[in-house]
Amino acid sequence: MSPAVLVLGGFGLLILLLAAVLLVVLSDDGKGGGTPVATPSAPGFDAKYAGTWTGPVIQIKPTSARFIVTVVIAEGSTTGQIKLENDPTSTSTGAFSCSGTLTFLHHTPNYDFKSVVQESITQSQGSVTCDALSYSTLFPNPDNNGGSNDGLYYKTYFNESAADRDSDHNAIGELKRQSGANA
Repeated sequence: MSPAVLVLGGFGLLILLLAAVLLVVLSDDGKGGGTPVATPSAPGFDAKYAGTWTGPVIQIKPTSARFIVTVVIAEGSTTGQIKLENDPTSTSTGAFSCSGTLTFLHHTPNYDFKSVVQESITQSQGSVTCDALSYSTLFPNPDNNGGSNDGLYYKTYFNESAADRDSDHNAIGELKRQSGANA
């Protein structure tokens, strides 16, 4: 037998073997075998985020200010409500109130426990005009137990990529769970 026939025969056998493997892989019915793959949980806020949260927030950019933020989130929802208003103990702003919607976007790439949300402010009254659209991260304190001492950290950013990187925030605060608003 000539070497050319042996090479062609070997090549044909290799193609036949690859076709058989491909046939097995494509016809897998998913009923076993192989390595199990984790199914991602449904997008949205889990139980750790559920409740009504309120607390002071310190803004450092573009100007310094102190205000009160209230966030209301239902477990499993992809949206929540947000309200920002002047802190009566601070003279950094006049009386104002802004409210709107938080929309869950995703978890940060480096920290799965932090959620990136989009803030859409739909109502604004008083001496301050709130940004109509901004991005924030929310993340619950790791030792939350469902009580009024539970904390939810809130940081705002000028854009989504800064929120993803958790860098260059313009305001930060810790919101506390309100009594009667357990997860």
